[in-house]
Amino acid sequence: MCWLARNMTGLSGNPPYSGHSANTGEWISRLVRDYYFCDGKPLGEKNPKWLQDDYVKFLRWAQWRIDQTGQGVLAFITNHGYLDNPTFRGMRQNLMQTFDEIYVLNLHGNAKKKETVPNSGGDADKNVFDIQQGVAIGIFVKLPPDAKRKKGKCLVHHQDLWGAQRQTKYDWLDDHHVENTKWTKLEPNSPHYLFIPQDDKLRKEYEENWKVTDMMPLNGWGIATRKDYLLVDFEERVLVKRFRSILALPVDQAIEQFGIKKAPHWDFGKAKTDLPSDPTYDVSSSVKPVLFRPFDVRYVFYEKAMIERGDHRYDLMRHN
Repeated sequence: MCWLARNMTGLSGNPPYSGHSANTGEWISRLVRDYYFCDGKPLGEKNPKWLQDDYVKFLRWAQWRIDQTGQGVLAFITNHGYLDNPTFRGMRQNLMQTFDEIYVLNLHGNAKKKETVPNSGGDADKNVFDIQQGVAIGIFVKLPPDAKRKKGKCLVHHQDLWGAQRQTKYDWLDDHHVENTKWTKLEPNSPHYLFIPQDDKLRKEYEENWKVTDMMPLNGWGIATRKDYLLVDFEERVLVKRFRSILALPVDQAIEQFGIKKAPHWDFGKAKTDLPSDPTYDVSSSVKPVLFRPFDVRYVFYEKAMIERGDHRYDLMRHN
């Protein structure tokens, strides 16, 4: 992108985005752990896995490298989720502690969130790439020691770029650079350190009210089977019959007959060894009604070995 290229004197690039990162080295994983804390306290997130996304690791490595050098400019175009997602609040605070200036150009285009162009009547906002995930250009500046401001506070600047046509965004990027972009100055603060503008006039009044989590202490995400084709059915008897057959077959035959697919973090062969092996075990005891969607009651084979994300959620799901 011309807008990005004209402003770079340091590290720049377009890291991969992958929520299920294969880059699990001990060194980078340890560095990213710095993002698991905010205001000196653990995030307390039940599922902080998005902090292990590849683009987060690329940012963390580049941040470390510039820290070692003592000065520099980092610029990446990445997934824009880190700008406001609560899980990334520690990351945002950490970046502000390293860099003196941060410029964020939010290119939006998030098809997953169905982003629309403001004041357009609902026109879909187009992505600059052929992807569904919205993106943002981030420029992070660490000044040399003799150029640092006396107050030492990180200055955060933000701008949105919307467009119902991809070419509209390309044209804007071609005509603009850091100096002629009309930035909005942000003041990210505790507890969220947001990298997006927010009207906080009523924030004090809002925070004086009860939290939803205080009213509902038992809360969280529901199960994610990732295998609805196998574990969910409209009829209880069909599901019971299916799993009686599956458990009676050798692993290879069960996989072939029922089209069981291997997942990145789940393998049927291993899962089967973790299923109840008691000869008196009745499959029907593991088949539960589930509110699959509002007003849509189905049945699920609920054994933690079979559900990729759900083994620790039964206390919540039993009310569903």
